[in-house]
Amino acid sequence: LELIEGVEKIRFYYGQDLNNDGVADRYVLPEVISDRCRQSANLDCWGEIPAIRYSVLMLSLDDNVSQRPQAYVFDGKQHTADDRRLRRVLTGSVPLLNHRYARNN
Repeated sequence: LELIEGVEKIRFYYGQDLNNDGVADRYVLPEVISDRCRQSANLDCWGEIPAIRYSVLMLSLDDNVSQRPQAYVFDGKQHTADDRRLRRVLTGSVPLLNHRYARNN
C-alpha cells in the first residue's frame, strides 16, 4: 500500500529521557518502550517520551537515473539497491510539547 509517492520506507524512534530533564537522551525503537511498559507494569510510560525521531527513505520515481545501483544507509544498516533509482534518507526530530503535561498528570 503506497501512501506517499516516492517514499520507500519510514522508521520512527522514540526519545527516552533517562535523567528526567525533559530532553531525549537516546532514541529507541517502539518495541523497547513497549517492553519497558510491560515489565514495569506502568501503562503511562508512553507519556515519558519527550521527542520522536523519524527517518524517511525517499526514492526517485524513475529508474535508470543513476549509473549503477546505489549504496545507502537506512535504519543503521548498509543497503545496496537492486535498481538504479536515486535514494536519499531524510532524518529529523520532533519534540512532543505535551510530554511534560502527560508526565505530571
